[in-house]
Amino acid sequence: MIKSVLLAIKFAPLLLVYAAFLVFNHEFVNPLLAAWWSSHEASQGLLIVPVAIFLTFRQLDRRQDFRLQPSFASVTMFVIAIAGMHLGRLVNIQLVEFSTIVVAFILIPLALYGVRAQEHGGAKESYFPALYGLLALPVWDFSNDLFQLGSLKATELLLGWSPIPHYVEGFRIELASGVFVVDAGCSGLRYMVSAVAISLLYAYLYFSTLRARLVCVGSLLMLALLGNWLRIILIVIIGYSTDMQSPLVNDHATFGWVIFAIMLAGWMIFMNKYEQPE
Repeated sequence: MIKSVLLAIKFAPLLLVYAAFLVFNHEFVNPLLAAWWSSHEASQGLLIVPVAIFLTFRQLDRRQDFRLQPSFASVTMFVIAIAGMHLGRLVNIQLVEFSTIVVAFILIPLALYGVRAQEHGGAKESYFPALYGLLALPVWDFSNDLFQLGSLKATELLLGWSPIPHYVEGFRIELASGVFVVDAGCSGLRYMVSAVAISLLYAYLYFSTLRARLVCVGSLLMLALLGNWLRIILIVIIGYSTDMQSPLVNDHATFGWVIFAIMLAGWMIFMNKYEQPE
């Protein structure tokens, strides 16, 4: 209890600035939160930003000499981001508005405390907590078409190796018993975003070498991609085998997360044995 009070006092300036930002910009923040809540691909922002904040507090708490140390560059970027929020609202470009909100929010601790190089025996700091927050930027949808096309081509290739009679036209996969459509929701982007967020965090927390971090991130991204392709082909096979009567044919979102969770568990076991955490 005493430790919590001391931490609250220690981080009081940062907490007050966070609170002031949310209160005075609530007309910008509320639509962003609503968009995250209603979107499958962008909903990770609801977790990524709190994690970025936690990493920031964790890094700042390790400082031996804790005091305000404003960064001119970060303050300048923060002011520009605030201006971008209002400009985005003025010209009615939601992408600009939402992106600059995220950027402004994650710049707050950098503007107040900066990032220190290793000094006086303290721990070396990095920009990772702030950069991690950038994963919440609402820019992932631009890659959705690419992943959707990749999912279609992978499914078409796998079906070509199977005995299932089928015909592919556009994003439609026609079977004798029905039709599957590889739509935008089948792109697997939601799993890729989750894989990026999880693997980067895991690599930052547990690995120190570049090789280990690349293996960590690259392996989970590959599993997320393959898992989505596996999900689609299994649904097609199930639909064909059950004459389109299986509930998975119409509602397969949960099925995808089950596959992702199984692969994630296996990946974490492998990563734990790949290199011992420091």
